[in-house]
Amino acid sequence: MEKSMKVACLKNRLEVVPDHVLELVIERLCLPDLYRFGVVSKHCKSVCDPLQFSDHLPWLIVPFINNINNSTPTSSMAFDDTKDVGFFSLRDGKVYKAELPELSNRRICGSFPGGWLMTVHENSQVQLFNPLRSSSRIIHLPPLTNFPGVVDTIERNEDGVSSRFYMVSVCSRDVLRSSKFMRDTYIIKVAMSSSLVSEGTIIMAIQATNQTLAFYRIGGDQRVWTPIARAVGHGMLHDLTYYNGKFYAVHNGGCVFIVNGLEETRDTSTSLEKIIHCPPGDIATQHYVVESSDDLLVVRRNVSPFPLIMGHGGISLEPTFIPPTTKFLNPRLIIEFPLSSLARIREEPL
Repeated sequence: MEKSMKVACLKNRLEVVPDHVLELVIERLCLPDLYRFGVVSKHCKSVCDPLQFSDHLPWLIVPFINNINNSTPTSSMAFDDTKDVGFFSLRDGKVYKAELPELSNRRICGSFPGGWLMTVHENSQVQLFNPLRSSSRIIHLPPLTNFPGVVDTIERNEDGVSSRFYMVSVCSRDVLRSSKFMRDTYIIKVAMSSSLVSEGTIIMAIQATNQTLAFYRIGGDQRVWTPIARAVGHGMLHDLTYYNGKFYAVHNGGCVFIVNGLEETRDTSTSLEKIIHCPPGDIATQHYVVESSDDLLVVRRNVSPFPLIMGHGGISLEPTFIPPTTKFLNPRLIIEFPLSSLARIREEPL
């Protein structure tokens, strides 16, 4: 009772503090303290929303591990049986612990401007979740079972334990996948058309079925993920982004596609258009499409472990390994450097 009265008294005092005085205070706060200060009252929230201070961002989401010897980090960003999430600040080099039960047993398959995270559960639930909001933190999206590449689900009961399996179309044949495998792998990459989640906002995803595109328009008539109409060879997409009002996707060969027809009210009128052909040169292991300095770049990553064997007269010479490299490409610029230099950069103290 006494504690609640003290909190109420503090709120009343802060309500009469001028904004310019509060701004002098919040200039000296780190991002976690900004977040804590913002939940004191609506007035404090209006002047110290963490998203207003871009110099504190970005944060990296990492599994928070209390005992590294007894825990195994996961590369799929799935938080099994835990509600503890770590936020790594690039500004001060610290990992901050946050209890987010909304992420328990879920995998984070994407993040968007405005603090939104897209998560998927073994039970097929797909959600948007915003840990920085005090209300309307969760928005339910169509489940995994409503993706066009998911054919059916099968429930099995073994030794009294019920398990769900998914029948998925892969290369014109149906294969059976476990629910955990689907959670951790089926949604490869996502992008969203706006940081303001409202009716008409489009979420685009690369699904594991032939690595093709499917999208959902929030507030639409149908609660399904709609496939993007494609021609032969438009599958095997590596990455996806939203740039200047359009969705762009990069193919495993390096060519770039743009999604057309999303302006129409009928979602069946969509199509893919190739705007950049596959560049010449070595085949890259992974491609990314990224925005940098108001330009759109394709990043080619080569981490091939296969040796280049040179021989003459049937005698093999000493193998020479292809050094892993990364290329940044646009119509005017190509930059290539060894990935080992990236490792040296990462090792420097933040």
